[in-house]
Amino acid sequence: MKKQITLLLVAISLTLSVVSQENAFVIEYVSGNLRTIDLTDATLNTIGNASNNIGALEFGPEEVLYGINSTTNQFIEIDTSDASVTNIGSITPPASHIWTGLAYDPNTAIMYAISAQGTASGTSTLHTVDVTDGSVTEIGSQSTATAISCIAIDADGQMYGLQLGTTPKMYLIDKSDGSVSLLGDVTSFGGAGMGYGMDYDTESGTMYLTAYDSFSFENKLYTVDLSDGSASEVGDLDEWTGALAIISGFSCDFSADVTEICTSGTVNFTDESNGAVSWSWTFEGGTPSSSTEQNPSVVYNTAGTYDVSLEVMNTLGDTESETKTNYIYTAETPAQCDMPEGETEVCTGQIVFYSTSEVSWAEEYEWEITPEEAAILTANDNEATLEFAEDWTGDFTLKVRASNACGVGEWSDNMNGTVSLSPSLFETEGGGSYCLNGEGVEITVNGSEDGINYELYLDGEPTGNIIAGTGSEISFGLITEEGYYTTLATNDNCEEQMDNQVEVEIIYPPLEPETPTGPVVVCNDETSEYESEGAPDADSYVWVLDPENAGEITMDGLTVTVAWNTGYSGTALVSLYGLNDCGEGNASMALEVTVDAVPEPEIEGNDQVCNNSTEVYSTAEIDGATYTWDISGGEISDGQGTNSISVDWEEPGDGYVSLAMETEAGCSGNSEDFYVLIDDCTGIGGFSSASEIYVHPNPAKDKLYINAKSGIREVRFTDLRGNILLETMPAAVSTQINTSSLNPGIYVVQIVTENDIIIRKVIIED
Repeated sequence: MKKQITLLLVAISLTLSVVSQENAFVIEYVSGNLRTIDLTDATLNTIGNASNNIGALEFGPEEVLYGINSTTNQFIEIDTSDASVTNIGSITPPASHIWTGLAYDPNTAIMYAISAQGTASGTSTLHTVDVTDGSVTEIGSQSTATAISCIAIDADGQMYGLQLGTTPKMYLIDKSDGSVSLLGDVTSFGGAGMGYGMDYDTESGTMYLTAYDSFSFENKLYTVDLSDGSASEVGDLDEWTGALAIISGFSCDFSADVTEICTSGTVNFTDESNGAVSWSWTFEGGTPSSSTEQNPSVVYNTAGTYDVSLEVMNTLGDTESETKTNYIYTAETPAQCDMPEGETEVCTGQIVFYSTSEVSWAEEYEWEITPEEAAILTANDNEATLEFAEDWTGDFTLKVRASNACGVGEWSDNMNGTVSLSPSLFETEGGGSYCLNGEGVEITVNGSEDGINYELYLDGEPTGNIIAGTGSEISFGLITEEGYYTTLATNDNCEEQMDNQVEVEIIYPPLEPETPTGPVVVCNDETSEYESEGAPDADSYVWVLDPENAGEITMDGLTVTVAWNTGYSGTALVSLYGLNDCGEGNASMALEVTVDAVPEPEIEGNDQVCNNSTEVYSTAEIDGATYTWDISGGEISDGQGTNSISVDWEEPGDGYVSLAMETEAGCSGNSEDFYVLIDDCTGIGGFSSASEIYVHPNPAKDKLYINAKSGIREVRFTDLRGNILLETMPAAVSTQINTSSLNPGIYVVQIVTENDIIIRKVIIED
């Protein structure tokens, strides 16, 4: 079969071969330009100028291009490489005739020329031409087909001629006497003048025609159907071509009517060479083994694969040869097959493979099992598969024979076998997980049969744990070794793998998780996130914060969030441990976190000052902290960046002092604004000392008490802008002021005594 495919590909390759444009040439009648023509699309490519008025063109012996000048009657040779011309001799046509065509027959090595009495009417005469000197010998004339404008010869030696006219016609020409017979109408164009050329391409087996359409004034390339003379367009030509010539070549080829036969069969060979006049055949394995006939017949009596060779010679003594390797395949009826090989003791439901040795010349193998109900048989050449029935037991036979197109061989000897009952299918169950140092897990089979032994297998290997069937469920006991377990049931003849497998797995306590990662220095007003890569065997995790009051934790698997307690500072430890069904594992190494308190600075200093005075304001000092003071109503004259500053107060009015503080750990906090009343301090001798007046409580709600060493004459409440909101006129060293009418806020109290005016800042609350 492979050989047939190979030969088919060769045939396809030959059929699809295309003549390149270097094999075909045209000459433009008027200009005399020699050009190549691509026979696939009519594309032209100029080589050079040869001679105008060339009315006939053809390749002769040894692929020499010859032409006839229809005006000068000169027979010429044209060099296809550069279009140079060599005059061979004068070629004289009959009276009133012009030369219109040349055609070379490679089978006989004869060059023919045709002349016509004009190109519109009159007789046509066929001649032979001696290419060495241009001399001609007349063969015969005819007047049936007038105005023959071009001729060509196909591979079988048949000559064709195109007759011009309103409806051009294709004629068959008899080379022996010049007579003609009509093949059919061309019908593709109107024909008149010298713009026609025709030649046969032996390589593709196609007749080509260049023609001028006297109706549309177009030039085209056509192919000609040699069964009826009709023409099909290939493509447009851009010039008026007067002649066409295609290199025919001398070639050797052959075919056979059949390439696969049985012994004593006959093969008929056909010569498909071009230009051959003698033949020398060699037939490996054939009778006769050689021949000089053109188309011999050969008998093959012995089976085998054989080469065929052909050497041909043309009239010039040139030779060509062709050898087709393994071309003829001769087969004989296959011999008896060997007895099949395979298991003879088998079990129900079992799938078994059988084979026999390959037999020479076998194309097919036929297998047969008896009885048929014993198994489903699937054959594949010299191999077969038997799927034995689940419900059949007993003896069976298996045989095989080979065949081909030549006959069928004898059956092989019977292979005898026996089918025994296999154990029934049950399922292995149980298994699972147990904790380290536990008792293990039970493995069972959910059914069993009397007379069957069931062995437990671990990872495909027998364990020696064998239990005899009881007709009901059986147990292999508690199993502790990890792995995958299956069960194999056996009797005297058969074994059967039970369905399903179970796994035994030991659960180990979780290992110690990786040390958590996250920030190690935090402020106690922050929320921090910590994570760990976890631990093998852990199903979940518990996070631990030590001490617990350092913050509040939110756990999410291997991640924990800590909201630090604003009331805590110091060192905290973050750790975790894993959990699974078998308990908890060791805790991880703890991550040590330094929790730094957020500073809450309080400002100390005078809140009632005179304008243009300098006052000192301070807060408690913390090592490594930075201090950023902010002043309204004055300027810092000294101490910015420290815990104590000097402030130069300016215009009378309201002012304040505030402080932003950051610890060395980066924790930052702000003080409350420290409000300051700036007075011009004129005309009253200055403020009394703080020991001379006592205002309480501060902050106050509904009542405010004032005590002084000297009598209190007047108490005036103003807002920070100086607007009087409440004014009383007591006359005692102590007094009680009802402040319930005042809105919550900061007020300035002016206390007028017998000696001084004393100013205090008071806060009223809800």
